Amino acid sequence: MALLSRGLRKWVAGENLDNAIERVKKLNFDGARGMVNFLGENYENKTKVEETVEEYLKLIEKIASERLNSSISIKVSQIGAEIDEEYCRENLNKIVEFAHKNGIFVWLDMENSPFTQLTLDLYLQIFNKFQNIGICLQAYMRRSITDLKKLINTQAKIRLVKGAYHEPSDIVFRSKRDINDNYIRLMQILFQKGDNFAIATHDTYIINQALKLKKIYAKKKFEFQMLLGVREELKDKLTKSGFLISEYVPYGSDLWQYCWRRIREHPSNFGLVLKSLIA
Repeated sequence: MALLSRGLRKWVAGENLDNAIERVKKLNFDGARGMVNFLGENYENKTKVEETVEEYLKLIEKIASERLNSSISIKVSQIGAEIDEEYCRENLNKIVEFAHKNGIFVWLDMENSPFTQLTLDLYLQIFNKFQNIGICLQAYMRRSITDLKKLINTQAKIRLVKGAYHEPSDIVFRSKRDINDNYIRLMQILFQKGDNFAIATHDTYIINQALKLKKIYAKKKFEFQMLLGVREELKDKLTKSGFLISEYVPYGSDLWQYCWRRIREHPSNFGLVLKSLIA
C-alpha cells in the first residue's frame, strides 16, 4: 500500500489547488507546461457542480496571478452535463470567458460515448465566441476521423489521445494495432491540414512517427502531452530536443477514483505507474 501511495503522489499533484500550483511551478522550472484538471466527473448534484465551477475559476485566477505556463482541462460531466445541457453550456461559457480574460487556455476532455456528441456541440458553440479552448479526440473511437475532418474545417484546436473507456466494439477499435493505426491516420491528417495541435501519448512508436511527420511538415506547431510522473526520461529527451511538453496535472479528493479508473480502463497504465516509482 505504501508503494502504491508513493506512485499516486507522482501521478496526482495532491488534494488541493496549492498542491497543483506547486507542481506546475516545478514543471515550468524544468521547461514543461502544465495542464491542470480538478478531479471529478458525472455530477448530478447542482451544489457539487457549482463548487467545481468555482474551483476552476479560482484555479484560473491563481495560474494567472502566479504567471504560470499552464492550461486547464475540464470535463462536461463535472459541470452539469448530467443535469441539463443548457446549464452545462452556461457553466462552460463562464469558465472559458474568465479564462479568456486571464489569458489561460482551456482543454475540453472527451469522456465516454454518451457525452461525445454533446462535448463536440458545446465545444463548437463556445469556440465561436472564444478561441482559447481546445477539444480532445479519442483515436479508438470509430467516428473520430469524421469528427476530425469537420473540426479541422473550423480551425479547432485538437488534442489527440488513444482513449480508454470501456465501449462496445461497434463504437471503438479494440485491438492495440487497430487503435495505433487509427491514431497515426488521424495524426497524419493533423500534420497535413491542422496546426497548433497536441499529440497526447506515451507510446514510443507513435511519438517516433510524429517526429518523422515533423520533418516533413516542419512549420506545423504542436506539443506532446503526457501524464504527470510517467516516462520522465522521454519527456526530458523531447524537451532537450526543443519540443514543447505539457503534463496533465490532476488534483482533488477523488484521486483514488481517478487512478483506479485509469488502471481499470487500460491495465497498461498500472505498468506506467510502477515504472514511474523508479524513474
